[in-house]
Amino acid sequence: MVVTAAGGGLLNLAVKAVVARSRPDLAEPVSYASGFAFPSGHTMGSAIGVSVLLLVFLPVMAPSWRRPAVAVGTLFAVAVGLSRVVLGVHWASDVLGAWLLSLIWVLAMMAVFRTWHRQEQAATSATAHCVPRPGPEVHEPPSTDPNRGAA
Repeated sequence: MVVTAAGGGLLNLAVKAVVARSRPDLAEPVSYASGFAFPSGHTMGSAIGVSVLLLVFLPVMAPSWRRPAVAVGTLFAVAVGLSRVVLGVHWASDVLGAWLLSLIWVLAMMAVFRTWHRQEQAATSATAHCVPRPGPEVHEPPSTDPNRGAA
């Protein structure tokens, strides 16, 4: 969770620096923001956060709660993205790009962690099947110590 969330934040900063897109310059914006516009950091953060939480908790949720959880999470991420446009601090394409970049990032992290998990399972499985083979019995030579074996 931490790697995916923190990595998504770093990815957002890197893309902002490369694209260097200015924010909307509206006559009467509802709000102001500094920094570059593309992609929207709030949108990416909410989309990645919701995705990670759903990936972690859906498997342990009661089946009847899964669809509502996905719906609420999706609604939250969409509302955050749309609010950035309504506030006048992002272009619609900043939000769409953030959603797309978030999806790509989360899918990439899922692939990385699944591969890592499979490799770890294979390594664990390989060592679990390592049973020492019986070799020739080794007998200790008789002791010349007169106190050995005396009780």
